[in-house]
Amino acid sequence: MSSLTHEKLSNIVPLLYIEPTLDKSTNPIDDELTQTMRRLLFECTTVGAYNKERQTFTVGVMYKGVHYCICGDTSTCMDYLFKNNDQIKCYATNSLCIHYLQYHRNEISKDEMKKVMDVCK
Repeated sequence: MSSLTHEKLSNIVPLLYIEPTLDKSTNPIDDELTQTMRRLLFECTTVGAYNKERQTFTVGVMYKGVHYCICGDTSTCMDYLFKNNDQIKCYATNSLCIHYLQYHRNEISKDEMKKVMDVCK
């Protein structure tokens, strides 16, 4: 019987793991931050599962379910890992990150927006 091993990466910065409480905006924001995040997610080649408590990312692992935003949008069953332009920090996020930037920007904390700006610079 063979066992699969999955690479675990540590010191990962979580990005836009938020839980909106309001309906989505009727005026989506499609600015440079949203477009850059869309490109980063589209180009991402590392997928897996982020563990918030351990701040680790397990490559190749997927969840058994999906996450639902309060407004009904649904995530994929995996998280995404990418580096910022200076290639120092690794960020983990989920597929709803673009949705949050477009439709729930007013619910994103200043600290989270600083991380978004860091990753998009």
